[in-house]
Amino acid sequence: MQKIGDITTTADPQGEFTDGNVAQGVSPTILPAAWFTTVQRELIAVLTDAGLKPDKSDDSQVSKAIQKMLSEGIDKAVVPASLTKAGITKLSNETNSDDETTAATPKSVTDALTGAKGVNLGDVMTVGARYPANGSKCTTFMSNYTPHLSAAKGSAKPALEISNQGNKDAVAALLLHREGDFATYFGLDTDNALAIGGFSLDGKRYRLYHEGFTGGLARMSEGVGWRKDENTGFIIQCGQTVTRGINEDANIWQSFNVPFHEGVWAISLTPYWPGRNAWDKSYDYGPLLGGYNNDGFNWNKQSFGTVRYDWDCGMHWLAIGK
Repeated sequence: MQKIGDITTTADPQGEFTDGNVAQGVSPTILPAAWFTTVQRELIAVLTDAGLKPDKSDDSQVSKAIQKMLSEGIDKAVVPASLTKAGITKLSNETNSDDETTAATPKSVTDALTGAKGVNLGDVMTVGARYPANGSKCTTFMSNYTPHLSAAKGSAKPALEISNQGNKDAVAALLLHREGDFATYFGLDTDNALAIGGFSLDGKRYRLYHEGFTGGLARMSEGVGWRKDENTGFIIQCGQTVTRGINEDANIWQSFNVPFHEGVWAISLTPYWPGRNAWDKSYDYGPLLGGYNNDGFNWNKQSFGTVRYDWDCGMHWLAIGK
């Protein structure tokens, strides 16, 4: 690009514009057409390099051209890094990614090192190791701490430990998983106080017991006057009722504490005399079972002699079903 001093002799010694000094005989700089042409060519060259055509109604084309060339230049210069090409690398906190275009952060390195504590890079793993055995098709766990199973209590550290990390709401389970829906879980559940082991197969839970277990042999749910074996669906429930002045022909409806779903298997009724243990004529009767369904049953008093209906009397009942 030409300076004004390259075109006219009226420029200052540095080749720049001057206002002149008449008293000292210095003429002001003359602005010839050649210099304006030079400036115009330079500006047009900026538009041309940016791929823009001059627009007489747009006075911001030079700025737009510069921005366009800068943006395109950045896109060409800033490219993702790869194994064969240098470039910009995105940071990642992942510790199990197979991405070859991102770089690990100090956090991901720390997490990976924390997860690798106890690793033995030999053919087998030490106690607490979490790394596959080198050069083999299986992972080997070796322990030299727990001498036998009787010593494997909560404080013992065997070759492999599955822990809930002290979270009482979490199970401690080992998962065997084929691709898809095929999975089997072995472990301790959250509702067994660490007394029972078990496994889950095909969406169902099964329990395993050891010879020292003294708890119940079924998973139970219960409420007031009833108990249900959740493994079999069997329900056993009981109750009592007291009446006064009911004759032999009057049926009394007794509801079950919880309804049966599949049917009633058996109902047993026995007399009940509040405050008395001895038999006498005043209580000479027995409860008689009438019709029943899954929600309850009818019963009445069957006398065997003289019955005083003004006495409080009733019956105990026991029902079994599913």
